[in-house]
Amino acid sequence: MKDGRKIRSDREMIVVKHNDLIQARYNLTTQQQKIVAFAISKIRPYDKPGQWYEISIEELCNACGLIIDDTGYYYKSIKDDMRKLTNRLWIKLPNKTELTFSWLSDAVILPLNGTVQVKFHEQLEDYLFLNMAEGHYTQYQFGNISPFRNKYSIRLFELLRMKVFQDELDTKPEIPVSFDIDELREELGATSYQNWPEFNRCVIKKAVDEINQYSDIFRIMYEPIKEGKRTKSIRFIVSRPSGTQIYIAHQAAKDRQKMQRKPTKKTIEKREKQQKLAAAKKEVERQLASGATYEELSESARRLLEEIEEPKITWGMGENE
Repeated sequence: MKDGRKIRSDREMIVVKHNDLIQARYNLTTQQQKIVAFAISKIRPYDKPGQWYEISIEELCNACGLIIDDTGYYYKSIKDDMRKLTNRLWIKLPNKTELTFSWLSDAVILPLNGTVQVKFHEQLEDYLFLNMAEGHYTQYQFGNISPFRNKYSIRLFELLRMKVFQDELDTKPEIPVSFDIDELREELGATSYQNWPEFNRCVIKKAVDEINQYSDIFRIMYEPIKEGKRTKSIRFIVSRPSGTQIYIAHQAAKDRQKMQRKPTKKTIEKREKQQKLAAAKKEVERQLASGATYEELSESARRLLEEIEEPKITWGMGENE
């Protein structure tokens, strides 16, 4: 959608998740988390489980701050992520229950109108459609997470949003929120960072910096809490940003949208190389089908491959050309 009002409207869509889902242990990429959140934001209070939701891929790219370029790279990327979201994976709930789980039960691409239809897996029904009693769910605007590029920023934002209510921010200058460091590491999906300096440098600091730069509802400070020599927990101090900070965050989000992730020169060159290699292999297959000799085939293959500077490749007879 090129209409800026439509993009703003999408960014204001409300994401509602049960707190058990917020705290669950799973591992999704930044883009996969945004796809899930955007799809969830399509749910309305009167909707029933098992309903299909239609999403424009262009609309999703714009809401996520992605650009569909001439190569169709981002279209293919989102399509691939949709497929992965239908795959089953292990997820650990806050009560330590572990189960196989998939976010979507089905996804259907409609290429003629550029949309995808999705249906949430039945295992998600209790977390998205039912049991939304007061105090057991978290909600936020999709636009709160759309500028983030770090997957840990989204997870940390959701965890803090679960703990801090908007009316508290309106009445209290600072709200302390503490997490056991081992539990936070699991909830963020960052269990590979076992020592505090690495966990702080690669996960916490980057997530906090990004939230502070782009969030218009949070400002965060944090400090490690030690027991002896070991860092046992983390205390976050959450406050409401000032009017100036909100304005700067909005401008930063707009600037990030303008300079979105267009493929780098290296990525484009790699993609072109892969396309030429595919064309070379297709030409070889065509010549084989037409009865070309292996000597002719090798000469043709070598000429085609030299154009893309490919290393030596074994063809047909097991000879390295």
